[in-house]
Amino acid sequence: MSRKNIRKELLLPAFLVFAFFLYYRFFLGPVRRDIRNDSRELSSLQKSADMVWKRDDLAARSSELKTRFRKIKAGLPKDLDSYDIIVMLSESDPGHMKKESLIFLEPIKKKDYIVLPVRFHFSTDYSGLTQLLSSLDSLSVRPSVSDMQISLIHPEEGNGDSIGTAGGANNPLDVEMTLNFYRKGDKASSDDSKSVSVK
Repeated sequence: MSRKNIRKELLLPAFLVFAFFLYYRFFLGPVRRDIRNDSRELSSLQKSADMVWKRDDLAARSSELKTRFRKIKAGLPKDLDSYDIIVMLSESDPGHMKKESLIFLEPIKKKDYIVLPVRFHFSTDYSGLTQLLSSLDSLSVRPSVSDMQISLIHPEEGNGDSIGTAGGANNPLDVEMTLNFYRKGDKASSDDSKSVSVK
């Protein structure tokens, strides 16, 4: 092969490589940079849109919760005292309970309502406990339950049954819970902390 042919054969690929480099450098490179920038901007806009949708969803949920809270506050009794609570708890007794004590704790004043916490201590079996919780849930003045402690009374040695299983359903339970009753806050609190023993 002659030098001219070798030069032509080398010059053509070199020219093609140089032309591709120029094409990449001046056309394809900027297009790819623009695509990357547009992709970042699109991702940022998508995140912003998601945040706006979440904020709008949270605002709608907040408005719904505020409406529900206003309805609940409107349904709270104006006059609820220790006597009413004792009557409600007596009516909620499924017949399996041995009431140990009922302690009326200091009322907690909130902005629009008052929380009347009551510490209730009793013994029953698993069935009696579930019936009591069910009847508390169906009260017209439904309390919330907090700080519940449940323990077995004289568990049988080596029984191995847990609370609520077929063999452990009849085991006596010692239950202590705080029931939080609610009333409207326009009435001054007249209930002081007192302890009542109910047998």
